[in-house]
Amino acid sequence: MSTQPRPTSTVKFGRRTLLALLVGLNAILGALLLLEMSSLPTARAQGGSPRGDWACVTAKPLGQSYDVFYMLDVRERKLHALYPSMGRRLNYAQAPPRDVAADFGR
Repeated sequence: MSTQPRPTSTVKFGRRTLLALLVGLNAILGALLLLEMSSLPTARAQGGSPRGDWACVTAKPLGQSYDVFYMLDVRERKLHALYPSMGRRLNYAQAPPRDVAADFGR
């Protein structure tokens, strides 16, 4: 009595079937990629830090040749501005801080 190994069940695909499966898989992956790209990510400017929440930006006042450096203290709701002083040496002067909550009525 000889024991022969059992034939394992294998699925054979023809070239056309395999090509159709790959095309279908690519179509599904492409659709998922388009869905992911269609939703815009949330814009995050600057993350907070343990020392304080600050946002900084520079801007050029109309008709001026210099930039002003603005710093927004989110915790204290104060806007600070540094601008170049007009002395001999390049120094910066600080404008009095603005109370943002009072300016915007909140």
